[in-house]
Amino acid sequence: MHASFYIGAADRQRAAERLKASGGTHLLPLVDAAEHGVTTVFVVGRERFPVRRIHREHGMVVIIGDDLHTAQGPSGYHLRTLTKLAGKANAWAVMSGAPVPAVYAAAAVMATTGAIVLLVETQIREELSWTEYLRCRGRPTAAKLLVSPSAKKAA
Repeated sequence: MHASFYIGAADRQRAAERLKASGGTHLLPLVDAAEHGVTTVFVVGRERFPVRRIHREHGMVVIIGDDLHTAQGPSGYHLRTLTKLAGKANAWAVMSGAPVPAVYAAAAVMATTGAIVLLVETQIREELSWTEYLRCRGRPTAAKLLVSPSAKKAA
């Protein structure tokens, strides 16, 4: 399943209120970015998703939801489409554990400048498979980030 949305000015406030009520406040920067033409796509499952719809004049944030019921890693998704997307992304992040609002805010800012940002929400057991997949198939110049509760704190 995938969903792409544009939120007009009249609906942004209602969307923000719904996100706040449902605990999705980390997504608020993406609602605000819609005002600047940024597209947000949520991808869950093995279906093909709209790489063709990537507009060069507007940025895009694609959220891969591999953490909802059970994490499957890249093999749980339409690999041909995923590979195309990885090759177009200017930046990507693999995140396991609780959402980090700053990552979504940074993705929104990057997308407002025209970047394509891929955010993978997964579980700890699949973070390495996602990281390796994107490292091998993504753009060498893409910004990369791993957010993991299992990472050791820097001294």
